[in-house]
This record gives sequence, C-alpha cells and structure tokens, in this order.
Amino acid sequence: MNQLSALLFQSWYASDNDEKFHFRLFEFFVLSGSIYYAWSWADYIRQISDNIHPLGIAQHVPIDFMYGNMIPHLFAIVITTLAFLIFLGRAHRYAHAIILVLLHLLLVARDAMGEIGHSANFIGLSVLALAVAYASCGQDGERRRMALGLTVFFIGLGYVSAALCKLIATGVFWPDGMHLALWIAEKKIDTIARTGIYEANPLQQMVLTHHSAGTLMLGFGLTAELLGFLIWWKRFRPYITLLLVAMHTGISLTMNIRFDSFILQLLILGLPWPIWKNKILDYISKVSGSRKILNKNASV
Repeated sequence: MNQLSALLFQSWYASDNDEKFHFRLFEFFVLSGSIYYAWSWADYIRQISDNIHPLGIAQHVPIDFMYGNMIPHLFAIVITTLAFLIFLGRAHRYAHAIILVLLHLLLVARDAMGEIGHSANFIGLSVLALAVAYASCGQDGERRRMALGLTVFFIGLGYVSAALCKLIATGVFWPDGMHLALWIAEKKIDTIARTGIYEANPLQQMVLTHHSAGTLMLGFGLTAELLGFLIWWKRFRPYITLLLVAMHTGISLTMNIRFDSFILQLLILGLPWPIWKNKILDYISKVSGSRKILNKNASV
C-alpha cells in the first residue's frame, strides 16, 4: 500500500513549473466540462416534470424541488461562478466540493427518466478528486499530486473492474464477434427509432459480415481494459493512454457511442504535455537565436 501511495502521489515532473502546467491544464478541462454539463443538464431538466427513476442521492433526498423552475439554472450559475473563481485562484478551498454536490444533484435530476449516460463519469470523478485534494491538503504541491494521483488511480481501477465484470458475467468467450454484431443491430434499432435512418459505416459492415473481425476488436478492447492499471506508472502512462483512446475510438465507430470527454481527458492526463511544451519553446528559442545571429552578421 505504501508503494502504491508513493507511486501515485509522487511528483509527476522534476520541475515544479512543469507539474503546475499539467495540473492547470487538467483542472481547466475539468472545470470547463463541469460548466458544460451543468448548463446542458439544466436545460434538459426543464423538460422533466417528475423523478421517475431515483438515482444516487435522489434515493435518499427528495429532489422534486428541481423540476418546473429555474433552480437547475441557478445551480449552473453557481457552478460557473465558482469555476471561474477557482481558475483565478480566488475561491475557497471547499469550492470544488460545492461544485461536486451541485453537479451530482443536476446529474440525478437529469437522469430521472432512466436514460443514464456515461460521458460525464471522468469529469465527476475528477471533481471529486479535486474536492478531496483541496479539502485535505494545505500545500499547493500536495493538492496537485493528490488530485492527479486519485484521478489516475480510479481511472485505472475502473477499466480493470470493467474488464473483470465482463469476464465474470460472460466468461472468457465475451470477446465473440457475434456479440458485437448483436450490439450493432441493437444500436441500429435505437438509431432508426430516433432519426428514422440508419446506414452502417464500413467498419460496422465489416463486423456484420466477418465475425472474426468483431472478435479481434472485442479482444483488443478487453485487453486494453485489463491493462488499464498500467496508467498508474509514469513510464507506461502515455502508451496505455493511447491504447485506451484507440479502444474508445473503436467503440465510437462500431457502436455509435461517443466518448469525446473520456478521450480528451485521457489525452490530457496521460500525455507529457509539459515536456512537449518545453521542447517547442526550446526549438523556438533556438530558431529565434539563430535568426538574430544571421541578422547581426548581415548588418556587419
């Protein structure tokens, strides 16, 4: 446990400025996502009149007060205001916790009809990690490492758990191309019911025609999920990130299920953006220095 704690909560970079840059990029994305979902859910809640399918906190706390009025939009305004104050460095340490509570209330009110989406899972997880980090840590460096470490830990654990649940429910024959063909057919019905039109893309046509191709795709996806815990290690993080992004892209192309938020957050967390930024700045500095020398020689 101590080794895992040291692995997850150690500094991601040798330079404090690099760690700050990566954390601010991560926090900016999470806060932007929180604002986006808050307003989109608030607009959707206006179309709902009753809590038919209680979820989460709605099973214990009545949320009928959120229907038929502007309270969801008031929550969205508070979330937006707090997000801007956080990014400006002028918010209270419990601001993330307030965003978490309000965002969860909006989520359970929005999903009251039983249609449960997964696109905001990583955003909600990250807001929780930020809330815990800011509430429990006093130093900025500790907060950064706590927030990033918790987020990466539960993302890795989530992927492994998803793979194990598939194997427990269906067994080792889960990656069967027949299963993928069946799921594509189910999505076809949903799409026709929603739009009246369905046209399979080339990848879907290949899976429906050649079940072995579907087996390979499902096998790749299951392997990627089982290896999800490798995101805990800095040396493996970029590679497993790209593997998971490829998996989600495959799901989007075959099942028409969008994972835009998942993919963006994986890329932001898993790739070494500060290192790339430094290399670009060094290159620009070298080019600029070379031009100055050439201009000086030309003037002489």
